[in-house]
Amino acid sequence: MTGSPQMLAVEVVYALPERQWLQRLDVPAGTTVAQVLAQCELVRDGIVTWPLQGLEAGVWFERCPDPEAVVVQDGDRISLLRPLLIDPMESRRLRAEQARKRRQAGAG
Repeated sequence: MTGSPQMLAVEVVYALPERQWLQRLDVPAGTTVAQVLAQCELVRDGIVTWPLQGLEAGVWFERCPDPEAVVVQDGDRISLLRPLLIDPMESRRLRAEQARKRRQAGAG
């Protein structure tokens, strides 16, 4: 039985503080995360480089340590993940401390 390969719909997303990108791609079954990223507009337009430099890939926000080995599934969302500027727990601690100071200043 011959025929065209099954096509899968995937999305590639990338967000900066001032702008977000989302691209939907139709790729043949068996395509890896690396192959999707290599053909997305973000790479073609030079917004990000391939292989990724300073970014990590994730599928549904789960880090993808080896994009060459992970095969995408229909409906997958591939995210380009920037490094964290501050640890989330530290950020929460700082916000809680600021809120506590505001409450104390308002009570005085």
